[in-house]
Amino acid sequence: MNKLYTSIILIAVSLFLMSNSGGRGAAAGEAVTGAPGERTCAAAGCHNGGSFDPAASLELISTFGDEQAVSGYKVGRDYTARLTITAGGSPGGYGFQMVAMDASGNSVGTWTTSGNTQIADIGGQSYVEHSDIIQESVINLNWQAPDADLGALTFFYSANVVNGNGGTSGDSGTNSSTVIEFDPTLSTETELVENVKFFPNPASDMINVTNHNSDTFTIYNVQGILIKQGNLNYDQINISELNPGMYVVKLDNQKEISRFIKI
Repeated sequence: MNKLYTSIILIAVSLFLMSNSGGRGAAAGEAVTGAPGERTCAAAGCHNGGSFDPAASLELISTFGDEQAVSGYKVGRDYTARLTITAGGSPGGYGFQMVAMDASGNSVGTWTTSGNTQIADIGGQSYVEHSDIIQESVINLNWQAPDADLGALTFFYSANVVNGNGGTSGDSGTNSSTVIEFDPTLSTETELVENVKFFPNPASDMINVTNHNSDTFTIYNVQGILIKQGNLNYDQINISELNPGMYVVKLDNQKEISRFIKI
């Protein structure tokens, strides 16, 4: 009986440790960002007892053009949600959980994972979190804004600084939030996109452009990296040398932009 009881305790402890090192949402089904109705990681007993005294902050970085921090989101745009964790001492790694919510408490936008990150569906809400210990204190996450003006959005996030001993003792956690407003300048750009026509889409060799007043163009990939620049010759853009994938084309000195797929 004692052996059975000991085995149950050991299994429970192992599952608890796994739920923290592998992301509390995916492994334990718990949201700990401090959003309304949620506990924080400290209250949930995720990671505590440490003296790292961490702080966390978030910037929303445009992936289009100059990659600057923005205070407002534009409908359907891709952004980098940059989580920066600061701490004293010598951390062994970092973890986090984050959600973007509208005023009604619904998760909004679309996360794309990379590295040691994962999506966790918790109560029908979409969270992004670590899937394993992250070594960098600056964590870049891909987020696509919703397809409509939802007003001000709040990013709620927790951050853990761990000592790397495989347990939860001696670690430190913190929670914070950042409000991102809607960028109303999008309405002007939407009208221009509707007027300017890029076709065909998808395309393999040439894209035709009509209803514009530009002489040059710039093509970026979806990460905002410059791929090609050139002149509009006979209202056409040659994309034959591009690798298959999704791109953004911008007519220079204008606000006209469009996505296209190279096949």
